[in-house]
This record gives sequence, structure tokens and C-alpha cells, in this order.
Amino acid sequence: NVRIINNYLAYTQLAGIDVEDGNNIIITENQFYQCGNISTYYAYDTQYLPTYRLRAAIATGGVSNDITISDTIIDKCNNGITYGSVLNKIRNVFISNSDTTDIIAGFSNAGDLIISDSQFTTNKDCFEYQSLTLNQVKIFNCTFSGSVKIVTLIGGIFTDCTFKAGVVFTNPGNATITWDGCNFLGLGSGVGIDVSGGPNFMIQNCIVSNCRF
Repeated sequence: NVRIINNYLAYTQLAGIDVEDGNNIIITENQFYQCGNISTYYAYDTQYLPTYRLRAAIATGGVSNDITISDTIIDKCNNGITYGSVLNKIRNVFISNSDTTDIIAGFSNAGDLIISDSQFTTNKDCFEYQSLTLNQVKIFNCTFSGSVKIVTLIGGIFTDCTFKAGVVFTNPGNATITWDGCNFLGLGSGVGIDVSGGPNFMIQNCIVSNCRF
């Protein structure tokens, strides 16, 4: 039961905040600048790839539960948020100018994820959700400038979201996903919803309603 409120975190070599591990954590009204990409003390890039989950503004551990990130600004970090906890809630977050990605799964088996009223403005691939189990994944009123990549998602809802570079499924095995009231602007390679991975590459039981392409 920890609250991290109204801080400015900048110029870190690894994560600005790393939750390893915790329960019922609230991270709110914070600002992050150039986290995960500073090499003042050692050449981190020789040890950690750009996709390393701790090279981020905020990273959450694999068994952390009920992590809330809200009312936060993240700018010019390597990764914005790398999520991986049992439950992550992200609300009213603005991420820009990320070196690698605005938001990405830090582990291969993600958990419940609820994102609302947030903007991911860097034009680079993001999201990379991956889980083989049915989870609660709900995304409301969010804007994604980069292509939203989905590895495996079973049970997801996207409502009133804007996708500037589409949604791309990178693996088979996805099912029960709904897009409602979303805008697909088609400015990137993944125009609309891309399920063109191969002859047996498909998603099942999905609904697209009230969307604009």
C-alpha cells in the first residue's frame, strides 16, 4: 500500500520507478523526463537492449498486483511504460518522444490491463500484449500514434479509441476482441486491423462496430 505522488524524475539510466514487486500501488501526478536512456556513469547500451523492460519511465514486476498509474506525463524516455503485473490500471497518461516505444509488455504473460483517457503520441510500434489466458483488457478513449501490435490477446475491448497506424496481429491464437466506436486513420503500415500473417492466421469471435476507417 504505497503512494508515489507529485514527483519529477529525470535523467535515469534505468527505470524512473520500478515496482518489484508490490500490491496496491498508486503512482500519480508525476512527470518523467529522459528515463532509461542516460549513459553518464556507464555504457548501459552494451548491457541492456533498448527493449529491456527496466529502461523505462515506469516498470512493473511480473507478480505485482493492482498498480495504478494516473495523471502522469512522460517525455523523451527510452520506453514509456513497461507493464507486466497481475493488474495494471493506467488513466490520463500522456507519453511523447519515446526512443523505443510508449508502452509495451515487459513479460511474455501479461495480466489484466485497463487503460483510459490516455495518449501515446510517439509514432513507433507499441502495446505488444501477450497472454494465452483470458484476461480483462479494456482500453477506453485512448489515442495511439504508433502501430498497436498484439501478440496474443483473448478477451479485449477497445472503445472510442483512435489508431493512427492501425492494429496488427503478429501471432495466431487471438480471440474474443471488440472494437466499438473507434477511429482508424490509416497513416502507417498497419492500416485498419491487419490479420494477414498467413493462411491459418486468424482471430475468432471478434466484433467491429460503430467504427470509422
